[in-house]
Amino acid sequence: MASGHSTELKRHRVLSRMFAYLVFAAIVLATAYSAPALPAWIPHTLAALAVAGFPLALIILLASAKRMVAIESRPSETTPALQAPPPVAADRPLRLAVLPLDDAGDDPVHARFADGFTEEILNLLWGTGRVPLASQTSCFALRGKHADPKSVAERLHASHMIDGSLKRSPEKLVLEIQLRETGTGAQLWSEHYEWMPEEIFAIQEQIIRHVGSALDIELNADARRYATTADPQAYEAYLTGRGYFLKGALADLAHAVMLFSQATESDPQFVRAWVDLAETYALQVIYFEGSDAERKAAHVASEKALALAPDRGDVHAARGITHLASEEYEDAVTECDRAIELDPTLWKAYYNYARASYHQGQMERAVELFEKAASVNPGDYQSLLLAAPIYKRMGDEEAFEKVAREGVIRAESYLADYPDNHRAYYLGAGALLGLGERDRAFEWAERALAIDPSDPSIRYNMGCFYAKAGENDKAFECLHDSITSRSWIENDPDLDPIREDPRFQRLLDSLE
Repeated sequence: MASGHSTELKRHRVLSRMFAYLVFAAIVLATAYSAPALPAWIPHTLAALAVAGFPLALIILLASAKRMVAIESRPSETTPALQAPPPVAADRPLRLAVLPLDDAGDDPVHARFADGFTEEILNLLWGTGRVPLASQTSCFALRGKHADPKSVAERLHASHMIDGSLKRSPEKLVLEIQLRETGTGAQLWSEHYEWMPEEIFAIQEQIIRHVGSALDIELNADARRYATTADPQAYEAYLTGRGYFLKGALADLAHAVMLFSQATESDPQFVRAWVDLAETYALQVIYFEGSDAERKAAHVASEKALALAPDRGDVHAARGITHLASEEYEDAVTECDRAIELDPTLWKAYYNYARASYHQGQMERAVELFEKAASVNPGDYQSLLLAAPIYKRMGDEEAFEKVAREGVIRAESYLADYPDNHRAYYLGAGALLGLGERDRAFEWAERALAIDPSDPSIRYNMGCFYAKAGENDKAFECLHDSITSRSWIENDPDLDPIREDPRFQRLLDSLE
């Protein structure tokens, strides 16, 4: 849809109604002036009333038109009228990339809100089921890089892109957003929005409709229903929390917990905030050796979510990772299984189901679920690289080589976007070692350790790597002060080469 006042006039038929007014007035005046029996003052009076009534009628019609829309966008003076979208090239099928909105300011909190808002637009588009989308991971790798259409086309294989900026002030939010065709750079739609916080849901819905119109696809979204809240204050805190959650570092997760908690305090019925609060607490426990208080908080949050929405897949997935964090593996399996039953597209349900199965020693089920997780999420390198050593222990060299090579390819793709991600390096290093690429494996391992030598997860995985590489002293040095999950260490095939070393039993005894 084109922006501007002329579009609104046409949309509400203001121009056609004013034309009808003029035609009717002309007919009345022509009749009056041609009637010889009427006094001369009557047609003159009618003419004066017609002239005076025109602006009044226009004002009334414009006011009526404005009342017919919930929110009026304020187009910028430079926004061009919408053009008909050019046909998608035969070698570039429809695929939309939603790039992170630039934060037009210096406040990191506002920047995280912009990320959360972008993610929500992507989620709403995905929810329509009608627009193929570039992966969020790949799109967010372009944050702050001001990518041009050509590079987006080449890097993300996208035919179209959404980009823009979002500025937050105490009184309002200002959004500049556009849809472009990546092959030519042609702008298909753009808009300048200024809105109060309570209008955010209507703005999101309007964006989805406008994108659909520009792509000649009917798109609609119910933003309030998807959000699971109608409280703008709670929703803004939640979106900002999502922005921190996406960054994933320990300090960012702490910020996310604070903001998700604020969201639930503002709206205790906010299901998604409870879900993400539970998951964030659980991740702190699993990957950052969180406290018993965080374990309990994860349970409380997941129970709140379950009470509010017992038939949502993401609620049961949150329950699953909460039980996983508390080493309640049978309960984790039950909850993840229920999550998949309710929503077969939930990657994290398959992934955590596989991890729980691994802890239980159910290796065949674990590799099956890891591979299923990787099929649900084509960007998932972790599941394949965790499945690879299990296949190795099972003696299935063909399956090992297949998943290890695909896992390394995916890890390389991820590292091209996120070169400082230690997990991709250390999981990939183990796979490369098993594939016989020893020099490259050590290079990846050293990069992982250099990123954060004190991180317990990195130290543990480096211990696994050195164990497989025959560097036992280095292996035990890294395993010291690493993760504290005895069941994981007992079942980890990467540690098989050092199980007969007396130091291994002492390590297990220290975890009792």
